[in-house]
Amino acid sequence: MLDYEGELVVIIRKDAKNVWGPAIVTTAAIPYPQALRYITRVNGEKRQETFRDDMIWSVRQIIVHLTRGTTLLTGTLVMTGTTSGVGPFLELKGFVKHNDNVEIELAGFGAMRNRIVFD
Repeated sequence: MLDYEGELVVIIRKDAKNVWGPAIVTTAAIPYPQALRYITRVNGEKRQETFRDDMIWSVRQIIVHLTRGTTLLTGTLVMTGTTSGVGPFLELKGFVKHNDNVEIELAGFGAMRNRIVFD
């Protein structure tokens, strides 16, 4: 089984490799990350739509918590978790299948599109 997930990923500092999305932006471009809106579509059908202010903890709180016991090095990715609307919890829609097209959009910054291919 395979599922999709739209998620905010915070990259520490500025070194980056194997870029994850359509854009990497600085904190100056996103002064309030909780206001970001995500939309996930599977084959053009909206499956998730949420604002980051639905998060239990802010990005700042997550980073503060993580750095209490470890150093976040340049290039560290901090994944914030998913929102409601993922496959196992949707009646009739469920998991993605071979050749499904998954699009994850961060409003104002672009969308990442991937076709699911099972070998």
